[in-house]
Amino acid sequence: MMIGDDYEQDIVPAAALGLRTFWVRRECYGLNDALTVLNGW
Repeated sequence: MMIGDDYEQDIVPAAALGLRTFWVRRECYGLNDALTVLNGW
């Protein structure tokens, strides 16, 4: 899994390699938001 905050430099290459990705966007309001997304998987 790749966790990154830059879509073009982190997420796109990792996805091209077949990795699961988690894009940390600045609109995220903390750990609770991230856990909510992860629990949905």
